[in-house]
Amino acid sequence: VGDITMQIASGYGFKVNGGQFNVNASSGNVGIGTTTPNSRLTVQAAGNQTTQRGITLFHNNTLANGYISVGAQYTATNGYIDSEIRFGGETLNGACSFISFATGCNNTVTQGTNSERMRITSAGNVGIGTNSPGKKLDVVSTSGTSIVQSLRNPSTSWNQYALTRYGTEAADFRYMDFGYFRGNNNEATRGLVVKSQANATLVTFLDAGN
Repeated sequence: VGDITMQIASGYGFKVNGGQFNVNASSGNVGIGTTTPNSRLTVQAAGNQTTQRGITLFHNNTLANGYISVGAQYTATNGYIDSEIRFGGETLNGACSFISFATGCNNTVTQGTNSERMRITSAGNVGIGTNSPGKKLDVVSTSGTSIVQSLRNPSTSWNQYALTRYGTEAADFRYMDFGYFRGNNNEATRGLVVKSQANATLVTFLDAGN
């Protein structure tokens, strides 16, 4: 067909144009740009072009928030959509792009019935619980009883901190730490703490009310 040459090669189902596309007969792996695919689909960029796009997905939907996605289903015999990565346009004609992540627990084959959980906008803002983050990190909870943020130190030892650092210069040259101090076996020694760059405790609000 045209300039395409197809051949049967040892160990392969077939090759196209000397190996730019091939199927491994023994493993069933498919390779594009490689003769040694090590997964179900292996795509190798040409030469040393480190910025070459390996896979391009597109659609003709020009509406704002239209997207194309890569999804996962949990069995080979149905199309239940559990999770997907969406690539879309924020505005009409897709001038500004976004990536979002959707998950769900659905007994349906209808694409899009799961819910978006996180989005990265064209401005680099990250939104969790919102598709229009206005800050570098925007976390929104729609339930009055939900925890919006949880910072934990997994240690069960006493005198441990779970801290958030706020800095104003490169490598946090000047910073303040704010968080929770586990104290010791005495409940009165536990509470919120503010620490300075010199690691000195400036303010402590203990469970005892001090």
